[in-house]
This record gives sequence, structure tokens and C-alpha cells, in this order.
Amino acid sequence: MSRTRVVVSTGVHAVGSVLPQLVGLAALEAADYGYFSALYLTYVLGLSVVFSTVCDAWIVTARTGGQLARWSDYGNTLAWVALLCGAAVAAVAGAPRSTPQ
Repeated sequence: MSRTRVVVSTGVHAVGSVLPQLVGLAALEAADYGYFSALYLTYVLGLSVVFSTVCDAWIVTARTGGQLARWSDYGNTLAWVALLCGAAVAAVAGAPRSTPQ
């Protein structure tokens, strides 16, 4: 993988990580931003799990010349993580919100 591709993909990922937070900060009131933050942090937790378990394992295996598992194995794992994280986000979204008095 070329250095330029790594730099560009890292930059795109960085902008994609920071942009939702900045837009939320600029567009939402404090209570709404707190609620948004809880949902966003739950999403980021799931993303971190995917990166550290599935993607890192795949790239390390690919770089060391090991035999890669079938894509369906990775896809199955990603689907389970997505379902679990979706359930976590739904649970946070369904939690009662306190309103300022």
C-alpha cells in the first residue's frame, strides 16, 4: 500500500471522526448534545471493537503472509458486532432522558 494512500485514508477517517462531533456541538443545545454524545460514544465503542478485533486480525494475517480466512467469516463476525452494537445504541436511545427544569 502506498504512503499516499495511507495518508489520504487516515485523513478521511480523521475528518469523518471529528465532523459529526463538531456539527453536533454547533447545531445542538446542551441537553441534546449530551444525548447525542451518549449515542455517538456507543457507536464509537462498536467501531473500536470492529477495528481491534476484526480489521486488525485481518491486516496482520495479510501482512505476515498467513492464510486469510474466507470473507464470509469476517462478514459474519462484522454482522454480529453490528447487531450487538445496534442493540446497545437502541438501549441508550430508549433510556429515559432527563429534561432540565
